[in-house]
Amino acid sequence: MKSEFPIKFLQYLKSRCDRENGSVWFILLVIAIVCGLFIVLILPQFLGRRGHSRTRISESRNNVGAMNRAQQAFYLENQYYATDITQLGLIGLGLLPKTVNYKYEIAGKPEDRPIIINNLATPLHRGLKANLGIVGKTAIDGDIVFISIVCESQQLMDQNLTWGNLPTEIDEKTLNCDGITIGDQPLNFINKWVYPEGQWSTGVINQAQQNFYKKNKYFTTNLVQLDTDIPSQTESYKYEIIGTPEDRPTIINILATPRVKRKIAYLMIVSVTLVDGELVPIAASCQSKTTTGKNPTWQGLPTQLGRKSVDCDGITVGDQRLETIWKDRF
Repeated sequence: MKSEFPIKFLQYLKSRCDRENGSVWFILLVIAIVCGLFIVLILPQFLGRRGHSRTRISESRNNVGAMNRAQQAFYLENQYYATDITQLGLIGLGLLPKTVNYKYEIAGKPEDRPIIINNLATPLHRGLKANLGIVGKTAIDGDIVFISIVCESQQLMDQNLTWGNLPTEIDEKTLNCDGITIGDQPLNFINKWVYPEGQWSTGVINQAQQNFYKKNKYFTTNLVQLDTDIPSQTESYKYEIIGTPEDRPTIINILATPRVKRKIAYLMIVSVTLVDGELVPIAASCQSKTTTGKNPTWQGLPTQLGRKSVDCDGITVGDQRLETIWKDRF
């Protein structure tokens, strides 16, 4: 726009006002001024409130996700879920039982050592959405899987409403957040994370091995010595521990070997490394790149710690190579 245009336009308006007694054009000019004031003064505040509301809503969704992940870590160590938010170790990260906007609490079944948990984020003010996190295990297509689900109210809520129909098991309805309410509002499914039986169980055994090492300064190849509820075999997997040296191993391989066809095989490598002058456990999780046959044979299991072993290089199960899922402390 040329710089002289606004001046010429104002001169034009003035001349029209002079010719037509200024009535119509004066009204238009007043309307233009009012609209300008609205845009400059009121609209930014309105948009700011909307943005602030979005921020408050994302707070609960993020915190419920953090509670779900903390519940999974708690289960790995204790074989049941926490019923008190203070047990999850999130207070130091800023997740308090009550914030300015939300109240966070846990409801589990059974109440003493729950095997399914509901992590609740209940609005304390109007204009916010409620969130629910569900953690537990179920069977999908015949496979045991561990699941973490996040649900959200369909609309902005009133404050301090009551939850209804919280799930006591993970079934098809729970997977889609169906039937769960807060106040009179149903919930929408937001997302879920699924952990297969073999991957989850080797993670449980890994955590138990690390706890065992802290007490005894060596690992064990005897699954019974570990404080877990993982059996030596299920319908789908055989679980075993191979260590080097055999009597007081300093490196172990936790195997989840498929007992049926078309399953992924899992391996957890656990050892120790020197950190600040102290030996601490470390772990790497691997899985076969594709499904294997029934009862495949493992080859190339590591007997000492090294970059090749923690990257799962040279390890095979049946005719399948392995790929790394994650590494801790490497």
